[in-house]
Amino acid sequence: MIDKVRTWARILKMAKRSAFPLITRERLMSDERAGFKEKLEYDAFSRPHFAYGIYFAALQAKALGIKGISVYEFGVGWGGGLLEMEKVADMVTRETSVLVDVYGFDTGSGIAQAP
Repeated sequence: MIDKVRTWARILKMAKRSAFPLITRERLMSDERAGFKEKLEYDAFSRPHFAYGIYFAALQAKALGIKGISVYEFGVGWGGGLLEMEKVADMVTRETSVLVDVYGFDTGSGIAQAP
């Protein structure tokens, strides 16, 4: 029995390094029914760094007894990242019960050019 478990563990490790995660990631990104942790495991977000940062900040807040956190994006641009951040914040709030407020800042001048 232990050998079967080890074999499956090896197969899953190999599958994570193959094309399987890419297929799974694409499926999970579009699947509204998929759980947040499942999506997090396969980086099934357009900006996975937002998901990891917000989720682990919320977990830390929960461990400390903090009921809400704020997350910020500087240099919002057209707002695609801010919209993704809002979506992730809603999912994290449902998952952890920690309220996540999202704020974005931008000067509107674009990237400054060096003289």
